[in-house]
Amino acid sequence: MLDTLLDAGVEAELGDALPADFEARFGTLVYLNPLDTFDPSVDAAATALVDNGGRLVLVMEHCKNGCWGNAEGHNTLLGSLGSSLRLFGDGGAPLSNTSLVVTSTPPLTDGVGELVVYYSGHVDTGVSGVAIGQIEGGDAVIGYEALGWGEVVAIADSSILGYRLDAGDNAQFVRNWGLHD
Repeated sequence: MLDTLLDAGVEAELGDALPADFEARFGTLVYLNPLDTFDPSVDAAATALVDNGGRLVLVMEHCKNGCWGNAEGHNTLLGSLGSSLRLFGDGGAPLSNTSLVVTSTPPLTDGVGELVVYYSGHVDTGVSGVAIGQIEGGDAVIGYEALGWGEVVAIADSSILGYRLDAGDNAQFVRNWGLHD
């Protein structure tokens, strides 16, 4: 995922702490499947980023045959932001490649016609969220919500960013994280 962003000319870093100049340099913060409680300073930076027009992307995995995500931590952060999105480790895609129905949400879905997930959880889009990626006739796996000046994207499948990154238009979706209206 990092190489996909860097190759697209998006300034990006990978780490478990934020650089001191984070808010001045980056418009997107990605929580990539953390299993532990979030550091309060990172949550505060996420809140400030969204309040100032940035994008927060929360990624977690399913809880089928064992939990591989931190839904409670993600949902606490979403609630504190005023978001109606919620992540859950159940439901979602089966143990196979699953193409999602994509809802146009520019610039996030520009050039994206197919998103492919594998063995996911699901996202409840709440009262004001939108399912960017949904199993046909079923669960949302990727949700989006505008919050004030900023926005939140909730993804219930980390494989879309890992070994399924080259499937469908997954890589284009990631590149679009560096774009802002």
